[in-house]
Amino acid sequence: MKKLILMCLVMIAAACMVAAGLANPRCRAQGVPLIVITDGKSYLAGEINVDAGLTTISNKVFSCVPVHPFKKGAVVAAQVSDDEGWSVETAQLAVGTRKVSFPVLALVHRQTVYPARLKVNLDIKPGVAIQMDGYEIESARSIKAGESIAVLVSSGSAMFSAESVGNGSKAKPAFSAYKAGTKSSERSAALRAWRTVKNHRRIGI
Repeated sequence: MKKLILMCLVMIAAACMVAAGLANPRCRAQGVPLIVITDGKSYLAGEINVDAGLTTISNKVFSCVPVHPFKKGAVVAAQVSDDEGWSVETAQLAVGTRKVSFPVLALVHRQTVYPARLKVNLDIKPGVAIQMDGYEIESARSIKAGESIAVLVSSGSAMFSAESVGNGSKAKPAFSAYKAGTKSSERSAALRAWRTVKNHRRIGI
């Protein structure tokens, strides 16, 4: 009964959005349903407002370039719920031998997550922690200078490879880079957001 009531309320809200002209035209133009209910969660056609521009992060160890460098104030068509936002637009990244699609922007677990390409400037040995130029870096495999890897950036304070090691709940990034001084709780939140985006499937399309 509660689910039925919730569904009715969401449908009413969606109808009000249409009547008021608030449903994002970008979503409609891209064939996104006005409302989708997945696993008991409701998503509406909406938008994400970019509060801070996504810029290149560059230091002595790596340079990290967003796939889509949104500027401050950009409006991104998205499917949104009460606590999540997923851009309609996706980008394909090479993960090992596969091509994997990720949303160009996501808001999950109070983190802004976006895909980027990271180019390493020096050799990184597996299991050897590097603290340099304001970042703490570790890799589960060797990475050669000049190699590029696909990463997911979490709120600009953490970068995780799209490639992972391990399975299920034990999966972890093959490469990680945290801003020096990032608190343990912030690291956990960033890692949780990485897992959510990694496991995300496009909603209702």
